[in-house]
Amino acid sequence: MVHIPADILVRFFSHAMLLKLTLAEYYGLNAVQFLTLLLVGETAVGISLKMLREKLAVPGSSLTFTLDSLEKKKLIKRSQSKTDRRQWTLNLTTKGQKLYAQMLVKESQALAPVLESFNEAEKVAFLKIAEEISRPKET
Repeated sequence: MVHIPADILVRFFSHAMLLKLTLAEYYGLNAVQFLTLLLVGETAVGISLKMLREKLAVPGSSLTFTLDSLEKKKLIKRSQSKTDRRQWTLNLTTKGQKLYAQMLVKESQALAPVLESFNEAEKVAFLKIAEEISRPKET
C-alpha cells in the first residue's frame, strides 16, 4: 500500500472544506444546506430522512429547519413512503438537480490543481482512501 504523507492529506481536505464553504456561500446556502444537497444528490433514488440525519450528524430540529429552507427554495422535495407512512424520502427537484450539477463541476474544477500535485501512486492511494471514507458503513 502506498503511503500518502499527512501534510498532503491535510492540505487536500483543508482545501476541500474551505471550497465547500466558499461554494455554499456562492450559491446562497449555509454549510448544512450545501452538504444536504450533496448527499441528496448522490443517489437517483433519493435518501431517507433517517439516513440523511445519520450522515449529517445533526439534531432533528436542525435538519427540519434545513429541509424546510431547501424546500422553500424549491431545491428538494420530501415524499412519504407508500409502504411505510413513517418513512420519508428526499429527492432533488429539477432546479435542485441543475444546482447540484453546477456545484459538482465547480468543486471538481477547484480541486483539480490539488489532485494534479499528487504523483500517480499518491493519486491511486488517495482514491482508495476517498472510496473507503465514502462507502456506507454497515451496522
